[in-house]
Amino acid sequence: AYWTMAGVPSPGMECLGLRLVHFDGNEPSPADNRRRVLGSMVSVMAACIGLAWAFVDEECLTWQDHISRTFPTPVRAQYGIRR
Repeated sequence: AYWTMAGVPSPGMECLGLRLVHFDGNEPSPADNRRRVLGSMVSVMAACIGLAWAFVDEECLTWQDHISRTFPTPVRAQYGIRR
C-alpha cells in the first residue's frame, strides 16, 4: 500500500518490470492510487474474491483494477518494445 500511495513502483513490480497505468494510458493520479489501495483492501476483506475475480474477468483484471481504473502493465510497453 505504501508504494501505491507514494506513486512509485513496489520492489516486486520493479523486479517483474511492471508499472501502473490508468485505463486512458496516462499515469495514475493520487486519487487513483488511493482508490487502488481501498480496492485492494475490499478485495482481500471479501475473502479474496476480488483477487480471484481476475480468473473470470475477460481482461483478467481484479476488483482493485476496476475500482481505481488502473492496471499493471510491462514497462517495455511504454516504449513500444516487443519481445
